[in-house]
Amino acid sequence: MNKLPISRNEGLIFDIQTIKDLRLLGIVGYLSGTLPLSTQQNNFLGVPLRLLFEELLYVVVHHPEYYIVPDDVMFQGLYASLTNNDLQQIRQFAEKEHNQRLETKKKEFQAKMSQLRTNGKKIPDSAMIYNTEKEPVFHEIKNTSSHLPNINTWNDHFNQPEVQTKLLFQLLQSRPNLSHSLADYLIFSHLRRNGYFITAGLRFGGKFVAYPGDPLRYHSHLIVKPVYSGEKIELKKLVNGGRLATAVKKVYVIAGLTNKIDVDGVEPQLELDPKEFITSLEASPVKTFSFEWAGFG
Repeated sequence: MNKLPISRNEGLIFDIQTIKDLRLLGIVGYLSGTLPLSTQQNNFLGVPLRLLFEELLYVVVHHPEYYIVPDDVMFQGLYASLTNNDLQQIRQFAEKEHNQRLETKKKEFQAKMSQLRTNGKKIPDSAMIYNTEKEPVFHEIKNTSSHLPNINTWNDHFNQPEVQTKLLFQLLQSRPNLSHSLADYLIFSHLRRNGYFITAGLRFGGKFVAYPGDPLRYHSHLIVKPVYSGEKIELKKLVNGGRLATAVKKVYVIAGLTNKIDVDGVEPQLELDPKEFITSLEASPVKTFSFEWAGFG
Protein backbone atom coordinates (compact mmCIF):
# COMPACT_ATOMS: atom_id res chain seq x y z
CA MET A 1 0.00 0.00 0.00
CA ASN A 2 1.11 3.56 -0.73
CA LYS A 3 1.07 6.46 1.70
CA LEU A 4 -0.53 9.85 1.08
CA PRO A 5 1.01 12.18 3.70
CA ILE A 6 -1.19 15.07 4.82
CA SER A 7 0.19 18.42 5.96
CA ARG A 8 -2.29 21.12 7.04
CA ASN A 9 -5.08 19.24 5.22
CA GLU A 10 -3.14 19.09 1.94
CA GLY A 11 -1.48 16.12 0.27
CA LEU A 12 2.31 16.38 0.02
CA ILE A 13 4.11 13.55 -1.80
CA PHE A 14 7.88 13.24 -1.29
CA ASP A 15 8.38 9.73 -2.68
CA ILE A 16 9.41 9.75 -6.37
CA GLN A 17 7.93 6.31 -7.10
CA THR A 18 4.57 7.34 -5.62
CA ILE A 19 4.63 10.47 -7.81
CA LYS A 20 5.22 8.27 -10.87
CA ASP A 21 2.43 5.88 -9.88
CA LEU A 22 -0.02 8.75 -9.33
CA ARG A 23 0.86 10.14 -12.76
CA LEU A 24 -0.18 6.83 -14.31
CA LEU A 25 -3.54 7.24 -12.56
CA GLY A 26 -3.98 10.69 -14.12
CA ILE A 27 -3.16 12.57 -10.92
CA VAL A 28 -0.78 15.40 -11.84
CA GLY A 29 -0.55 17.72 -8.83
CA TYR A 30 2.10 20.42 -8.95
CA LEU A 31 5.67 20.54 -7.72
CA SER A 32 6.19 23.06 -4.93
CA GLY A 33 9.62 22.35 -3.44
CA THR A 34 12.20 25.14 -3.47
CA LEU A 35 14.76 26.86 -1.24
CA PRO A 36 13.38 29.66 0.97
CA LEU A 37 16.33 31.95 0.16
CA SER A 38 16.41 31.11 -3.55
CA THR A 39 12.88 30.70 -4.84
CA GLN A 40 12.59 29.34 -8.36
CA GLN A 41 10.13 29.52 -11.22
CA ASN A 42 7.69 26.67 -11.92
CA ASN A 43 10.02 24.79 -14.28
CA PHE A 44 12.69 24.46 -11.58
CA LEU A 45 10.55 23.40 -8.61
CA GLY A 46 11.01 19.95 -7.09
CA VAL A 47 9.41 17.66 -4.55
CA PRO A 48 7.13 17.62 -2.69
CA LEU A 49 4.29 17.18 -5.13
CA ARG A 50 1.29 19.08 -3.79
CA LEU A 51 -2.11 17.55 -4.54
CA LEU A 52 -5.32 19.47 -5.02
CA PHE A 53 -8.01 18.57 -2.50
CA GLU A 54 -10.03 17.03 -5.35
CA GLU A 55 -7.06 14.94 -6.47
CA LEU A 56 -6.43 13.68 -2.95
CA LEU A 57 -10.09 12.77 -2.47
CA TYR A 58 -10.29 11.06 -5.87
CA VAL A 59 -7.29 8.84 -5.11
CA VAL A 60 -8.54 7.87 -1.65
CA VAL A 61 -12.07 7.06 -2.89
CA HIS A 62 -11.18 5.22 -6.12
CA HIS A 63 -7.83 3.60 -5.33
CA PRO A 64 -7.86 1.68 -2.01
CA GLU A 65 -4.16 0.87 -2.33
CA TYR A 66 -3.49 4.44 -1.17
CA TYR A 67 -4.14 5.58 2.38
CA ILE A 68 -3.93 8.83 4.33
CA VAL A 69 -1.06 9.46 6.75
CA PRO A 70 -1.89 12.45 9.00
CA ASP A 71 0.36 15.19 10.29
CA ASP A 72 0.66 15.97 14.02
CA VAL A 73 -2.36 18.29 14.07
CA MET A 74 -4.61 15.86 12.21
CA PHE A 75 -3.35 12.99 14.35
CA GLN A 76 -4.43 14.69 17.57
CA GLY A 77 -7.94 14.97 16.14
CA LEU A 78 -7.84 11.31 15.13
CA TYR A 79 -6.69 10.16 18.56
CA ALA A 80 -9.43 12.18 20.26
CA SER A 81 -12.08 10.62 17.99
CA LEU A 82 -11.09 6.98 18.54
CA THR A 83 -13.46 4.93 20.65
CA ASN A 84 -12.41 2.35 23.23
CA ASN A 85 -13.26 -0.36 20.71
CA ASP A 86 -10.94 1.24 18.11
CA LEU A 87 -8.12 1.48 20.64
CA GLN A 88 -8.67 -2.13 21.68
CA GLN A 89 -8.38 -3.28 18.05
CA ILE A 90 -5.15 -1.33 17.60
CA ARG A 91 -3.74 -2.83 20.83
CA GLN A 92 -4.65 -6.32 19.61
CA PHE A 93 -2.92 -5.61 16.31
CA ALA A 94 0.22 -4.41 18.15
CA GLU A 95 0.16 -7.48 20.42
CA LYS A 96 -0.16 -9.76 17.40
CA GLU A 97 2.87 -8.09 15.80
CA HIS A 98 4.84 -8.48 19.05
CA ASN A 99 4.01 -12.19 19.23
CA GLN A 100 5.09 -12.65 15.62
CA ARG A 101 8.42 -10.95 16.34
CA LEU A 102 8.84 -13.09 19.47
CA GLU A 103 8.14 -16.29 17.53
CA THR A 104 10.64 -15.31 14.84
CA LYS A 105 13.23 -14.52 17.51
CA LYS A 106 12.69 -17.92 19.16
CA LYS A 107 13.16 -19.76 15.87
CA GLU A 108 16.36 -17.81 15.13
CA PHE A 109 17.68 -18.57 18.64
CA GLN A 110 16.91 -22.29 18.43
CA ALA A 111 18.46 -22.54 14.95
CA LYS A 112 21.59 -20.82 16.25
CA MET A 113 21.90 -23.15 19.27
CA SER A 114 21.26 -26.24 17.13
CA GLN A 115 24.01 -25.15 14.78
CA LEU A 116 26.41 -24.79 17.74
CA ARG A 117 25.55 -28.32 18.88
CA THR A 118 26.14 -29.56 15.37
CA ASN A 119 29.59 -27.95 15.44
CA GLY A 120 30.48 -29.92 18.59
CA LYS A 121 29.61 -27.42 21.29
CA LYS A 122 28.28 -28.92 24.52
CA ILE A 123 25.12 -27.02 25.29
CA PRO A 124 22.74 -28.16 28.08
CA ASP A 125 19.05 -28.55 27.31
CA SER A 126 18.21 -25.66 29.65
CA ALA A 127 20.24 -23.29 27.45
CA MET A 128 18.16 -24.28 24.42
CA ILE A 129 15.10 -22.56 25.87
CA TYR A 130 14.63 -18.97 24.74
CA ASN A 131 14.69 -16.59 27.71
CA THR A 132 12.95 -13.27 27.02
CA GLU A 133 14.73 -11.64 29.99
CA LYS A 134 18.18 -12.43 28.67
CA GLU A 135 17.22 -12.22 24.97
CA PRO A 136 14.54 -9.48 24.76
CA VAL A 137 12.57 -8.64 21.64
CA PHE A 138 13.64 -5.22 20.46
CA HIS A 139 11.22 -2.76 18.85
CA GLU A 140 12.31 0.16 16.73
CA ILE A 141 11.67 3.51 18.43
CA LYS A 142 11.33 6.48 16.10
CA ASN A 143 13.46 9.55 16.66
CA THR A 144 10.90 12.20 17.57
CA SER A 145 10.40 14.98 20.11
CA SER A 146 6.60 14.61 20.18
CA HIS A 147 4.95 13.58 23.41
CA LEU A 148 2.97 10.37 23.60
CA PRO A 149 0.58 9.48 22.08
CA ASN A 150 3.24 9.51 19.38
CA ILE A 151 2.29 9.70 15.70
CA ASN A 152 5.33 7.67 14.62
CA THR A 153 4.40 4.73 16.82
CA TRP A 154 1.06 4.56 14.95
CA ASN A 155 2.50 4.47 11.41
CA ASP A 156 1.72 0.76 11.07
CA HIS A 157 -1.94 1.29 12.01
CA PHE A 158 -3.01 4.14 9.71
CA ASN A 159 -3.98 1.78 6.88
CA GLN A 160 -6.67 0.08 8.97
CA PRO A 161 -10.15 0.72 7.50
CA GLU A 162 -11.67 2.18 10.69
CA VAL A 163 -8.76 4.62 11.07
CA GLN A 164 -8.93 5.65 7.39
CA THR A 165 -12.67 6.30 7.75
CA LYS A 166 -12.06 8.70 10.64
CA LEU A 167 -9.18 10.44 8.84
CA LEU A 168 -11.24 10.94 5.68
CA PHE A 169 -14.17 12.31 7.69
CA GLN A 170 -11.79 14.67 9.50
CA LEU A 171 -10.37 15.82 6.15
CA LEU A 172 -13.86 16.60 4.85
CA GLN A 173 -14.75 18.46 8.03
CA SER A 174 -11.73 20.73 7.55
CA ARG A 175 -13.27 22.28 4.43
CA PRO A 176 -14.72 25.78 5.04
CA ASN A 177 -17.67 25.09 2.71
CA LEU A 178 -18.22 21.36 2.40
CA SER A 179 -21.07 21.54 -0.12
CA HIS A 180 -18.96 23.66 -2.50
CA SER A 181 -15.94 21.39 -1.99
CA LEU A 182 -18.01 18.30 -2.79
CA ALA A 183 -19.44 20.03 -5.89
CA ASP A 184 -15.89 20.85 -7.04
CA TYR A 185 -14.89 17.24 -6.44
CA LEU A 186 -17.84 15.83 -8.40
CA ILE A 187 -17.00 18.07 -11.36
CA PHE A 188 -13.35 17.00 -11.09
CA SER A 189 -14.39 13.33 -10.94
CA HIS A 190 -16.68 13.76 -13.96
CA LEU A 191 -13.85 15.23 -16.03
CA ARG A 192 -11.34 12.63 -14.83
CA ARG A 193 -13.68 9.74 -15.64
CA ASN A 194 -14.00 11.20 -19.15
CA GLY A 195 -10.25 10.95 -19.64
CA TYR A 196 -9.13 14.49 -18.83
CA PHE A 197 -6.06 15.36 -16.78
CA ILE A 198 -6.86 18.18 -14.36
CA THR A 199 -4.72 20.96 -12.89
CA ALA A 200 -5.51 24.16 -11.00
CA GLY A 201 -7.00 26.85 -13.23
CA LEU A 202 -6.59 30.04 -11.21
CA ARG A 203 -4.16 31.64 -13.68
CA PHE A 204 -6.82 31.36 -16.40
CA GLY A 205 -9.71 32.57 -14.26
CA GLY A 206 -11.24 29.15 -13.59
CA LYS A 207 -11.22 26.45 -10.95
CA PHE A 208 -9.67 23.78 -13.18
CA VAL A 209 -7.80 23.48 -16.45
CA ALA A 210 -8.46 20.24 -18.36
CA TYR A 211 -5.98 18.49 -20.66
CA PRO A 212 -6.88 15.70 -23.15
CA GLY A 213 -3.84 13.74 -21.91
CA ASP A 214 -0.70 14.14 -19.83
CA PRO A 215 0.15 17.88 -19.53
CA LEU A 216 3.74 17.04 -20.49
CA ARG A 217 2.46 16.00 -23.93
CA TYR A 218 -0.62 18.14 -24.55
CA HIS A 219 -1.81 21.73 -24.25
CA SER A 220 -4.91 22.28 -22.15
CA HIS A 221 -8.27 22.49 -23.94
CA LEU A 222 -10.74 23.59 -21.28
CA ILE A 223 -11.01 26.25 -18.59
CA VAL A 224 -13.61 24.94 -16.13
CA LYS A 225 -15.60 27.21 -13.81
CA PRO A 226 -18.00 25.53 -11.34
CA VAL A 227 -21.42 27.06 -10.78
CA TYR A 228 -22.95 26.23 -7.40
CA SER A 229 -26.57 25.71 -6.48
CA GLY A 230 -28.41 29.04 -6.19
CA GLU A 231 -25.53 31.02 -7.71
CA LYS A 232 -26.47 33.62 -10.31
CA ILE A 233 -24.60 33.55 -13.62
CA GLU A 234 -23.72 37.06 -14.74
CA LEU A 235 -23.62 37.61 -18.49
CA LYS A 236 -20.59 39.89 -18.15
CA LYS A 237 -18.59 37.11 -16.49
CA LEU A 238 -19.54 34.68 -19.25
CA VAL A 239 -18.35 37.15 -21.87
CA ASN A 240 -15.11 37.81 -20.00
CA GLY A 241 -14.48 34.09 -19.53
CA GLY A 242 -15.25 33.29 -23.15
CA ARG A 243 -12.99 36.05 -24.47
CA LEU A 244 -10.14 35.09 -22.16
CA ALA A 245 -10.40 31.41 -23.10
CA THR A 246 -10.48 32.21 -26.84
CA ALA A 247 -7.42 34.48 -26.47
CA VAL A 248 -5.40 31.60 -24.99
CA LYS A 249 -6.85 29.05 -27.47
CA LYS A 250 -9.06 27.22 -24.99
CA VAL A 251 -12.78 26.68 -24.41
CA TYR A 252 -14.52 28.23 -21.41
CA VAL A 253 -16.75 25.69 -19.65
CA ILE A 254 -19.19 26.23 -16.81
CA ALA A 255 -20.17 23.10 -14.91
CA GLY A 256 -22.70 22.37 -12.22
CA LEU A 257 -24.75 19.63 -10.58
CA THR A 258 -28.35 18.90 -11.45
CA ASN A 259 -29.03 17.96 -7.82
CA LYS A 260 -28.26 20.19 -4.85
CA ILE A 261 -25.85 18.78 -2.26
CA ASP A 262 -27.39 19.21 1.16
CA VAL A 263 -24.77 18.38 3.79
CA ASP A 264 -27.09 19.30 6.66
CA GLY A 265 -28.44 16.21 8.38
CA VAL A 266 -26.14 13.75 6.57
CA GLU A 267 -23.24 14.02 9.02
CA PRO A 268 -24.00 10.66 10.69
CA GLN A 269 -23.97 8.93 7.29
CA LEU A 270 -20.86 10.83 6.23
CA GLU A 271 -19.06 9.95 9.47
CA LEU A 272 -20.07 6.27 9.23
CA ASP A 273 -18.73 5.71 5.71
CA PRO A 274 -17.51 8.81 3.84
CA LYS A 275 -16.30 6.77 0.84
CA GLU A 276 -19.71 5.22 0.27
CA PHE A 277 -21.39 8.62 0.70
CA ILE A 278 -19.11 10.26 -1.87
CA THR A 279 -19.50 7.35 -4.29
CA SER A 280 -23.29 7.70 -4.07
CA LEU A 281 -22.94 11.42 -4.89
CA GLU A 282 -20.95 10.59 -8.01
CA ALA A 283 -24.10 9.07 -9.49
CA SER A 284 -25.52 12.62 -9.69
CA PRO A 285 -25.25 13.94 -13.26
CA VAL A 286 -22.97 16.88 -14.00
CA LYS A 287 -24.09 19.45 -16.59
CA THR A 288 -21.48 21.32 -18.64
CA PHE A 289 -21.85 24.22 -21.08
CA SER A 290 -19.03 25.62 -23.23
CA PHE A 291 -18.56 29.18 -24.51
CA GLU A 292 -16.32 30.43 -27.28
CA TRP A 293 -15.93 34.05 -28.33
CA ALA A 294 -16.59 34.41 -32.07
CA GLY A 295 -16.08 37.45 -34.26
CA PHE A 296 -18.83 39.07 -36.31
CA GLY A 297 -18.91 39.74 -40.04
